[in-house]
Amino acid sequence: MIEWMRYVLADEVALEDFEGLSLVFLANQLKVVEVNQTASWILSVLDGEKSIKEISRLVAERFDIQRHKALSDVKALILELGGKGVLKPIPDYFNQGRRILTESEMYVANPDVSTRQEGEEGALLYNPNTKNLLVINQVGLLIWNYIQMIPRSTGDILGYLQEECEGIPLEQAKNDVNSFLQDLLSKAFAGNPENDQE
Repeated sequence: MIEWMRYVLADEVALEDFEGLSLVFLANQLKVVEVNQTASWILSVLDGEKSIKEISRLVAERFDIQRHKALSDVKALILELGGKGVLKPIPDYFNQGRRILTESEMYVANPDVSTRQEGEEGALLYNPNTKNLLVINQVGLLIWNYIQMIPRSTGDILGYLQEECEGIPLEQAKNDVNSFLQDLLSKAFAGNPENDQE
């Protein structure tokens, strides 16, 4: 996870504090997630302005722990709650258009994009900001889900696909992944957060 990434609560989220714990209500999913007071405090400072690194510094100071421990804890919380739909990354690095991709560049899904799974055929992606629609197959859906919360490199994506899809030819996978990422970037379904570093 990249330390300069910034996150906010998802639009559907409400946070309520009680004695010793907090509840995170996800309105669209009709789910409740219980978190401790430390996690609740971290969620309260995820304002989209502070990076993971800055929040980790604040956690270390507030709870009197070492910075590397705070960073590890903040990253773990973001991964866990991001996977449940509680958080979303700040999407200020989209609309980059078609360009040459490198294997080390990082890519992350635009959190404004809606996903509708279509059985075993794949899914539909819709970007309400650009009104773009993209039909993706099952492998595209694997990639899409993999880049949801954390920026991933082409190498990361290829390694993940080799684990998930046995017998996939590496050269074919490289070409398909590059083509898919180009489609995502050109229609603002994904972005390259490296252009937004602090």
